[in-house]
Amino acid sequence: MKRAAITKVIEKRFDAINTHSLLIAEHFGSEAIHEFRVEIKKLNAFFSLLYMANPGATPLMLQPQLKVFYDLLGELRNAQLQQELIVARCHSNSIALPNAYLQFLQEQYALLQQHAAEHAPNIQHVKKLLLKKLPLQVKNKALLHYRSYKWGRLQQLVSYPPFDETLHEIRKLCKEVLYNTKHIKKAGKDADESYFNNQEFIENLQQKLGDNHDLYTSLYMIWHYLLGCPDTIDKNSLELIEKHLLQEKYRLKPSIKTYLQNISSLA
Repeated sequence: MKRAAITKVIEKRFDAINTHSLLIAEHFGSEAIHEFRVEIKKLNAFFSLLYMANPGATPLMLQPQLKVFYDLLGELRNAQLQQELIVARCHSNSIALPNAYLQFLQEQYALLQQHAAEHAPNIQHVKKLLLKKLPLQVKNKALLHYRSYKWGRLQQLVSYPPFDETLHEIRKLCKEVLYNTKHIKKAGKDADESYFNNQEFIENLQQKLGDNHDLYTSLYMIWHYLLGCPDTIDKNSLELIEKHLLQEKYRLKPSIKTYLQNISSLA
């Protein structure tokens, strides 16, 4: 992959990032925030691929202001999704709405939105700085090695106890490889012989892991709130929601375990 091809990938990513950042500036919609963060993840995945092919080079990284903006939008999206989840679970399980907690989430959302607006980066300027740092080329052989290396790392992760942190690392790794698949395939026919060639399997695994992570995030947010407000009038409602979320998380375990065992069997 020569520099012109690398530049084309980066410019495509930044075109999408810029489009979604403009939509965010208008109304901070949840879909625009989600798409913006996906594009940043794809950009970071490509950075990882380039570094793997040029391990002696200085790794490409997000410009600090863009990273801060990305992180703030992540917290903002969590607040959005938590409000939606709480209302949905209350309605489906006939639980009284925890209005004090919903008000807390709304206040957090407003504060995060303000901070994000204050830290919005100049996307075109960030792109211009980054394009100056691109490598002249990366060898196809190195690109083909990337996926086999990631498979080895995945094998290592599935050998660990399936704690939430480990499952999240597995999910991030699978996403990164999926984002880079088309770049690897262009490098040569050997890419199709990779253990990651079953794209449907990897997509289904990372979807299961994504559901598990979403439940963990929601539970963590509830636990954090209850620790800070132990006498909240919403305690009973939140504890009932917590019970339902834990049950959902428990029901996911067998299917996740099966996927991980399948990966281990391919060693």
